[in-house]
Order: sequence, then structure tokens, then C-alpha cells
Amino acid sequence: MIAGQGTVGLEILADAPEVEVVVVPLGGGGLLSGIATALTGSARRPKIIGVEPRAGDDFVRSRAAGHRVTVPLPRTICDGARVQTPGQLTFDIVQARVDELLSVDDGAVVDAMRVLAKGGIYVEPTGALAVAGALQLRLRGGTVCVVSGRNIDPTEYARLLGA
Repeated sequence: MIAGQGTVGLEILADAPEVEVVVVPLGGGGLLSGIATALTGSARRPKIIGVEPRAGDDFVRSRAAGHRVTVPLPRTICDGARVQTPGQLTFDIVQARVDELLSVDDGAVVDAMRVLAKGGIYVEPTGALAVAGALQLRLRGGTVCVVSGRNIDPTEYARLLGA
């Protein structure tokens, strides 16, 4: 699974070899681990940032503690990131290969969904985490945000965006 996700990192390098920062949504850690592994082997390695919901910041807390910790069941709109404890394999890869982790609140995720919708990209909350993180960090040129997932009920999407 992680190796398969790494192909996303290879595609980023092929399409944007000058990339400086890659921002990736973080739920269970498979996508981030795969991309980080692929990018780590590149000659010009970009900075790698993982973004998870603040209400489910198990990776952020685990990194700070230096070991895996368990958080209460996350109450977040990011249903793909309702993880309580990082997996051992993904945690070890993230610790070794990811430069920065941050968490964003659900309001920032909705703002990111709005930004993406203005560009014609309709995405589920978990898929918008990377854009929410990039907006929070005020990242600009040279940044690639991995946007993944459109698995959301249209009525829920409209409710979240106030449409």
C-alpha cells in the first residue's frame, strides 16, 4: 500500500521537478509515507509537510512525544482522518522522512474546500487538508498540494460550504 502511494511522489517529481514543498493530507499515514519515501530518494528533495485535522492530531502529538500516542475518537468533518493512533510502520516512516506536521481546524478545511471549488475542484474534507495547511502556512509558488478524494454526499458538501 505505501509503495503504491509512493507513485504519487514520483508523478510530482516528473511533472514539477522544481517543486520546493509538497503538502499531503494525513489520516492513517499511508499516502504521506509513500510520497515521503519516493521524494526522499530524489536528487533535489523538496520539503515534505503532512496535515491532519486538529481534532485528530495523533501524528502531531506522537511526533512531539517521540512515540505513538492515542487520542480520543476524533470529532472532525475529515472522516478519512478519524484515526486515534498512528500505525507503527507509517509512524516510523513519517518520523524519519517528513519535515513538518501540522494540524488545522475544520473551519480551515471548509475554507480550503471553498478555494478549491472556485477552481472547479470538488473534494471531500479529508482531501482538502493539504490546501488548508498550505493556506495556514501562507505557502505560495513552488508548492504542490496533494488533493485526494471526492467521496462526499452532495447534500453534505452543500451544507458544509453553505450553498
